[in-house]
Amino acid sequence: MKYRELIFLVVVPLAAVALLLVDVLVWSPSWYGDTERNLRNFLVPSVITLFGVLAYLVLERREDKRRERELQETNQRLLESEARLQELAITDPLTGVFNRRQFYDNLQAEFRRARRYSRPLSLLLVDIDHFKQINDEYGHIKGDQVLAAVAVILSNEIRGIDVLARFGGEEFVVMLPETSAEAADVVGEKLRRTIESSELPDGIETGLNISVGVASLTETMESEEELVQAADAAMYEAKQKGRNRVSRQPTTRLDPVRDHHLRGA
Repeated sequence: MKYRELIFLVVVPLAAVALLLVDVLVWSPSWYGDTERNLRNFLVPSVITLFGVLAYLVLERREDKRRERELQETNQRLLESEARLQELAITDPLTGVFNRRQFYDNLQAEFRRARRYSRPLSLLLVDIDHFKQINDEYGHIKGDQVLAAVAVILSNEIRGIDVLARFGGEEFVVMLPETSAEAADVVGEKLRRTIESSELPDGIETGLNISVGVASLTETMESEEELVQAADAAMYEAKQKGRNRVSRQPTTRLDPVRDHHLRGA
């Protein structure tokens, strides 16, 4: 029991009874024959007790409201922390776009929908050309700034229904729902030109270019991974042809094993 509760539930009633006993035993020897005094002796401690109980109830109500506010604030902080943890679980901490895991979750759902309703679906795999040279010449901090800047540019150039993610290293991937291969080519070229004409972070004088691989869902694809591999093959082809270009998925299947030195250059 709290100290305040002890005062109002025990001390106040005891004090009222003590007043009654003092009045009866000390100040009113003829208690049994004095009706008016008897009534007063009954009312005084009763009123004191009543006021004590009412005061306790008022203070307890205030305490309940305070505890309710604290509980609400705690719940709000927990919700914010949960949302933050959820955000950290699905986004890339450097660029703020979706991470690879979340991209695959979105792609899997969209792939199934596109296959079920025979709707177009395309991917763009974007690789920053000569990114290793940027890191070597300007340092990794500047390299991180370039990655973050590219993420912002790509985010601003795509639709709300499109999904942008960091695929790994200097690679980004864009999922384009309801987009044919021809339309995806147009989007890829728009992204390439925008990156090419964009200003880089302060201190970086090297021009920035990207190679873009375009792939679209076909009737023979059985999984979303095949679509990703097709975009990867197209991007590798863009690298082989000189970089800073857009290539569509080859008509023949390529070996998914890549020359990582070429792709990271």
